[in-house]
Amino acid sequence: FANDKGNATVFFSYKKDHPVLQDSYDYSKCALTANTDGSYTCGGSSTSNFARIRQILPSGAFGPSRTPADAAGNMRPFNNATDLFNFAPYNYFQRPSERYGVAAFAHYDITKAARLYTEFSFHDDHTDAQIAPSGAFGNIVTVGFDNPFLSPSFRQQLGLTAPGQTADLLVQRRNVEGGGRDDDIRHTSYRTVVGVKGDVLRDWSYDVFMQTAKVIYQEVYRHDFSNRRLA
Repeated sequence: FANDKGNATVFFSYKKDHPVLQDSYDYSKCALTANTDGSYTCGGSSTSNFARIRQILPSGAFGPSRTPADAAGNMRPFNNATDLFNFAPYNYFQRPSERYGVAAFAHYDITKAARLYTEFSFHDDHTDAQIAPSGAFGNIVTVGFDNPFLSPSFRQQLGLTAPGQTADLLVQRRNVEGGGRDDDIRHTSYRTVVGVKGDVLRDWSYDVFMQTAKVIYQEVYRHDFSNRRLA
């Protein structure tokens, strides 16, 4: 423009990635566990959606693994074949993301020795990282004989026979009600430059400019357990 004294370039960009979960493919929807004969079966984590509870004995050793058998709070042995938690379906192969961008560059020759120029760029990117639900990954708690959440049979299995007695438990429990651990991430940035430059005499040039820029980072982590509230 302006009889070739000026020039400007402006462009926009946009990118969107759709989520792809491991649940989308038969070879990845199940966490594999190796068997002693070299074969593989669908397995997972012992921090299960049912719960895995072990008593910490006075010797420091662990008692047998138990899991709830019914709504009344009765307990049964934890069975790896049926009680492990399959964490694979929740994980992303490809995270969902969306990004916008715009940039502009322009200059104008005021005189042969003074070129006014400017630059501007902006971008906004939003993505979501999800993995399998959080949980109580081996929290140690102390329960007493008078704990109202203990069924009579479980109280007996823990050796709690009289008021005042306590037992230490190692608790594993998956937060399936809360959904996958969710890391919501967003970056926004912009940059602006305004300046003037040119040649002075034969061997000298100048470039005077002002530049400002800012980067904003936001992250929200959701669906995790509070250790204090677990206790």
